Amino acid sequence: MKSTWSRFKFGRRETAAAVESRQLSSNAPGVGSVRRSCRGVAIVESAITLMMFFVLLIGIMEAGRFFQVQQVLTDAAREGARLAVAPYSQSDVFPDNTAVTAEVRRFTNSANVSVPDSGIQIDRNFPCDNVPMGCTEVLVTTQYRILTIAMFSDLAVNLRGRAVMRNEAPQ
Repeated sequence: MKSTWSRFKFGRRETAAAVESRQLSSNAPGVGSVRRSCRGVAIVESAITLMMFFVLLIGIMEAGRFFQVQQVLTDAAREGARLAVAPYSQSDVFPDNTAVTAEVRRFTNSANVSVPDSGIQIDRNFPCDNVPMGCTEVLVTTQYRILTIAMFSDLAVNLRGRAVMRNEAPQ
């Protein structure tokens, strides 16, 4: 059964199928060409929207990576300070700065964060209030560079992780 919808045009009656086929086959400026230009506009709008979506997505990923590197540096400094403040088990010998630096490097390397040699600083005589044996400070610094967007590759930010712990015994 055919569609009961119909439309009057210039005093004659057309079915929906006839109107649609006339609009699609028409090359003259009119309804058919309007549909084609609307398709072009839709493609341009989609391209702009997708571009903005991907820029937002990449920005979110970079922010997450930024905070991840910052947390790795802080945790590496804590691990180094934890090693530096206590003597080896059943002895009075404290780990030297080389062992503390190796521990910090082990931690940062496991997270694929590169830290230069000058980026690890250990201060075993860090002043602390009301602590008779003093404190140890470990400072880990590296340069953060944006990876995903090439036009921002020259942008660099120095990130720093710092830990201060009281010494467990006099050094």
